[in-house]
Amino acid sequence: MVIGVLLGIIKKYNMKINSLTLKHFKTYKEVKINCNQDFNIIIGPNNIGKSTIIESILLWQACFKLFINDRRPNKLYTGSKDKYLIFKDLYFIRMTNDRDIFNSTHKIASIKLEIEINNEVLDLGFNISKPETIKDAYFKINYRDSSSGFKRLTEILIEKDILLQDFIFIYQTKPISQIIKDEPFYNQAQIIKKISLAKSYELIRNKILRTRNESNETINWFDTLEHKIEKILGEKFSIICLNNDFDNEEYVKINIKQGSKKAVEISLMGSGFLQVIEIFSTLQFIKNRDNCINIVLIDEPDSHIHSDLQVNLLNEIQTEDKLQSFVITHNDRLIDTVLENSNVLFINENSKQIGIIEPTSKEDFAYIKNELASKIQNLKKDKKYYILTEDEDISIISKYLELHGIPINEIDIISYYGCGSIGAVIPIGKYIIEKINPNARILVHRDSDYLTTDELVEIEEKVKNAGFSFYKTTGVDIENEFICSKHINQLYPTITIERAEELISSATDTTTEDSLDRLILKRGNSSFALKKAKQLYESDKVRYRYGKKTFGVMKGLIQKELGENVDLLRYSEYIESELINTYINSSI
Repeated sequence: MVIGVLLGIIKKYNMKINSLTLKHFKTYKEVKINCNQDFNIIIGPNNIGKSTIIESILLWQACFKLFINDRRPNKLYTGSKDKYLIFKDLYFIRMTNDRDIFNSTHKIASIKLEIEINNEVLDLGFNISKPETIKDAYFKINYRDSSSGFKRLTEILIEKDILLQDFIFIYQTKPISQIIKDEPFYNQAQIIKKISLAKSYELIRNKILRTRNESNETINWFDTLEHKIEKILGEKFSIICLNNDFDNEEYVKINIKQGSKKAVEISLMGSGFLQVIEIFSTLQFIKNRDNCINIVLIDEPDSHIHSDLQVNLLNEIQTEDKLQSFVITHNDRLIDTVLENSNVLFINENSKQIGIIEPTSKEDFAYIKNELASKIQNLKKDKKYYILTEDEDISIISKYLELHGIPINEIDIISYYGCGSIGAVIPIGKYIIEKINPNARILVHRDSDYLTTDELVEIEEKVKNAGFSFYKTTGVDIENEFICSKHINQLYPTITIERAEELISSATDTTTEDSLDRLILKRGNSSFALKKAKQLYESDKVRYRYGKKTFGVMKGLIQKELGENVDLLRYSEYIESELINTYINSSI
C-alpha cells in the first residue's frame, strides 16, 4: 500500500518539522521522533507502528482544523476548552472502537509537532481523550499544554499574511489500480477540497493539467512530468492533452503514448504507471502552493510497486526541493536508496522503549538494529558520569579518566565500537538523561583518527547540539596522549626531556610503516592515495602516527634504557586534557 501525506512548507520562510512526539497513542507509550529536514526512511518490522506515524499526523491536522475560528480565519479558538471530533469521521485511523487510539489503559493521548520557523521553535501539541460513558461517539480535543506555541504561530502567520487553513495542507495518495473514465474539469478550490476528502484518485487528469509548463507549444507542456516518469520507469511516455477549449469542454481528455506504441486513453494504463504519475503530478501541484509546509509520506511502497521501481521512485523523490520526505518500509533493501547521511529512522520494540528515535546514517543501520538494545540493557544505574567511547577496549580511556580525578565507581563507560558515525550514539545519551538519570553528565569520546578538521568539527557540533560534552584525542588515538617527553621526564627523572624526545622520535620512525598502512587504509589504496598519505604523514607525524603501536615501541625503549619495567599510564600534568577538565568542572 502506498500512502503519501504532504504538509506544505515554503522554504523561503525556512519552515520545517523538527520532531513528532507521541504519548500514549496506540502502540507508543511515549516516543520522540527527530526528523531530518529533507529525507527520512523509517524502517522496522511489521506491526511495530510505522503507519501509526501517518495516522498521528493526519489526526494532528484534523485537530488543528477543528480550532480554526470560522469567523476570523487567522485566529484559533481557545485551546483550554475541549472541542469534539466525531468518531466515524476518523476514517484514516485503523481502529474498531474508541479505546484503540490509546496505549494500554491510558485515557489521554497527545500528539505534538515541533515546528521551526526562521530558527524559532514552536511546540504545537493536542491532547485527546474520550467520554467515560458514551462509546464510539466522539473524542475531546484541546491544546491547553501548547497554548503559548499556538499563540505565537498565529502571530507569525498574521505577520506573513498566511491564513491558518493554508498553513497545513495534507495530501494522501492511495494505491491506484484504475481511474474513472470521465473526469470533469475542476478549479483550484475544488481540487483542494477533493484532496482533503481523500478523493485524489478522481483528479489525476486535472493535476496533470496543473503541471504543464508555460509554453505555447502543447508538445512541450508536460516536459517536467514526462522527464520524472522516464527516470522512474526507464522509458519515454508522452502526455497528450486532447482538449482545445478548457472553458467550454466538460471533461479533461488525456492520452498517453508509450515509446513508439499507439497512444491510449490514460485510464487504460497499468497500475504502476498510474501510481507514479499520481504521486508526481501531485508533488508538482503541491509545490505550486505557496506558504505551506511540504511533507511527503510514502507508506510501504514495497507492497504495491515493483521493487526496481521503488528504488527509482525514492531516488527521484530525494531530488525534489521544497519537500521534507518520509518513507515507511519494513524492507531493509530500501535504505540503499538513501543519498545522504543521517536519514534512517529505525523503529523496533527496543527503540520504542528508549523513547527517542534519532536519524542516523544507513551505514549505522546494522549497529542500531543489532547492538543498541544490548547497550541500553547493560547501562548502570545512578552513576554521575557516563562516557560513550568508540574504543572496544575501554581500559585506556578508563585509566585516562581516573588520572583526571574522576572516581571509577561514579563512571559507566559504554563502548559504541562498530558504529561508523556519531548519529547512532546520540540515542544512548538521550536515553540515559531521560530514563536513567536526568542529572547525569554525558561525555562522548571520539578518536581524531584520520578525520579532517571539518569532519571533527561536524561531529563535535552534533554532540554539543545534543547537550553532551565532547572529547577528541590530540593524535590518532588515546595512546598518543601519553607519548609526551615532559610526561616521561616527570615520571622517570633520570630520562631527560631531550632523551625522551629522542626515544619518542625513534619509536615514531620504527612504526612509520604501520602508521602509513592505517592512513592509506582510511584514505584509499590507490598509488595517488599512497603518495598523499606519505605527504600528510610527513607534514605532521605527531598527529598521524599510529599511537597504539608507537606507544608500545616507546615503552620498550624506555624499559631497555632503565633496565626495569615501566608504567607510563600514571598521572602528570602534561597528559591532562582541557576538554575533560572542562567536562569535570561542569559536573560540579
